[in-house]
Order: sequence, then C-alpha cells, then structure tokens
Amino acid sequence: MNAATLRHLLAGAALLLLLAVYSTAGPLFHLYEVRITGDAWAVDERAVREGLRQAGPMSLVRGDFDALAAHLAAQPLVKSAELGFDYPHRLAVAVTARDPVARSVDGGLIDVNGQWYAADHAGSLPLFDMDRRRMPRGAALLLAAGPRLAEAGLGATQLHHGADGWRLFLSNGWVLLLGEERIHRRFDRFLRALPELRVAFAAGYGNLRFDLRYPHGMAVAGARGALGGDQDG
Repeated sequence: MNAATLRHLLAGAALLLLLAVYSTAGPLFHLYEVRITGDAWAVDERAVREGLRQAGPMSLVRGDFDALAAHLAAQPLVKSAELGFDYPHRLAVAVTARDPVARSVDGGLIDVNGQWYAADHAGSLPLFDMDRRRMPRGAALLLAAGPRLAEAGLGATQLHHGADGWRLFLSNGWVLLLGEERIHRRFDRFLRALPELRVAFAAGYGNLRFDLRYPHGMAVAGARGALGGDQDG
C-alpha cells in the first residue's frame, strides 16, 4: 500500500468518524421538528416535547424511544403511539386515540375495555354511575346491548350499579333492573319480550321499571301483576 492510498484511507476513516460524532453531538439528525399524524387531536406537541425532555438527549440515531412512546401512550386520550423519522431532523408520531363508550358521573371517560381516563367529550355518551372496578363489566354490557337496542329504535342513556345490582336506563324512559348475575341473559329476555311490551305499554307509559330479577318473566312497576316470559336459563 503506497503512501497516497494510505492517506486516502485515513482521510475516509476520519470523515466517517467526524460524521458519527456530528450526528450524535452536533445539530445534524437532532429532533428539531415534530409531525403528529393519525388522531392528532388526541395529543399536542407540548406532550411530545415533554416526553423528549424526560427521555434525555435524543436524535434520530440515539435516544430512549421506548420511554418516549410509553410517555405518549400514557396521555389521557392516547391508546398508542408509533414513532418514525423524517430525516434529517423531524420526529413523526402516529397517534391512535382511545375509543370512549361512556362518561362517568364523576367526570372522565370510559374506553371499550372499561378503563377510566381523565378527558372531556363533546358528544353524547351513556352515563356510568358505578365503582371504577365494575366499569369493565359495565362496558361489556353496554357494547353488547347498544347495537341491539339501536336495531329496536332504542338507546342506552345510563348504566348504574348499586345495592340492587345493575340498572340500565333506556332512551324512552324505561329502566331495566338486571340484578347482579346473568345480566346478559336477562337483557336478552327483555328484548324477546319487547314487541309484546310495546303493545302492552304504548305511548303514555314512560318511566316504567322492568324488574328482570325473577326466574320467570318480569315485574313492571305501575302495571298490575307480572308479565310471563322465558327463564334466565
């Protein structure tokens, strides 16, 4: 190897070393810009910047990106966040927001898994009135009942859990007492009887209470006797 070739090799190695140092210690590849995509409304750039600050020195070639992703996923409205890069100095954040299914009487929202989180919602959502430990079961009931009620032209406005078990409030003013156990089966029994109930209690019968805790049929507050029906099984 002659002297000229050796000089070229050493110059190339020095350049690579300089680029490596520059990319980590210098401005090149440092995160100057943030681009949020997906459900961008669920997180603002300040939260990203705060995550970057907590994660320590960051560039596109070094940094604790797992810690940053965890910080973003812990934001109230964020379900998950995926990080990418737009070279040379932009961080790309793809956000997926949580899906709220209900509001809590104490404030905040409940997602599809029944997890409470602190957030506001401008839309119309059913109201949950229960201990947070029961919210997963309440969310499961609401997700199962909601589409079937919609097919019948009804909706759920509130779900309450108290000393007498679960109460489901409907958009026409009716209330279903489902008790503590077999609540899905008891709700099914109500839907099977709904055509008969609509005939028996036409317009003018609002705010009725249907007690489905009986092994046979149901009792209707304000009506004589109890209506027959299928058993819980």
